[in-house]
Amino acid sequence: MSLSVKYSPMTLLRNTDLVIAGLCLVILSGITFVSIFTRYFFHEPFMFLEEMQKALMVWITMLSGSACFRYKQHVMVDVIVDMFSPRWSRIMQIMMVAVVTAVLGFVVYYGTKLCLVHYNADRVTNVLHMKVWLIYSVVPVSALAMIYQCIRYELLGLSLAENKEKEIINE
Repeated sequence: MSLSVKYSPMTLLRNTDLVIAGLCLVILSGITFVSIFTRYFFHEPFMFLEEMQKALMVWITMLSGSACFRYKQHVMVDVIVDMFSPRWSRIMQIMMVAVVTAVLGFVVYYGTKLCLVHYNADRVTNVLHMKVWLIYSVVPVSALAMIYQCIRYELLGLSLAENKEKEIINE
């Protein structure tokens, strides 16, 4: 059985966060290999690679979170919810969406404040002199995307996971 992947422009646009997170993961893997190689074989590590690794980890984490909400791959404890009647299960689902939205709203608010503090202080990293606010700007943006995905797919019932990803994979 062979799988072919179809990359339509809409599929790539809809999965921008996943594509960027994937590219960041590939770059992170490459620079980690280079970092290990230089550290153990030449005994001279490249100091700038550590800064890049930290920044890429933030981007991978936040962008992947948005994709996880979209494809319903996030951590769920639905054993208790399944024990109730459909009506009560729906009420509990709405309450969980409200709690998740509140927590992510907190992340948006304080992530934005963090970015503004770093922007106003014109803070840069030590070695590469990257703008710190650019590194952390992904936090509020991805949290907003997670709120959108959560509301859209949990409350409105529009689940891409149930669609079996027909747009992406053709057998």
